[in-house]
Amino acid sequence: MKELVPDGSIWQGLNDLYDGFFRAVGAPEWQGRNFNALIDSIEAGNINVFEGPFRLILQHDGSRGPEDEEIGC
Repeated sequence: MKELVPDGSIWQGLNDLYDGFFRAVGAPEWQGRNFNALIDSIEAGNINVFEGPFRLILQHDGSRGPEDEEIGC
């Protein structure tokens, strides 16, 4: 199974999340940047360079604080 690992360390909001996902799957430039486009991208097929199944591993999503890192979460 292909693993896609977008780096969310500089993401500021939802548009960055969409951009990161669509970049990871190799979506075309014309792909919309919204939830419906995300679903179409995953379900419809024949849109992206990388088609499913794939495992999406979000790297550096910013949800962990320094105290989480200290205890090894």
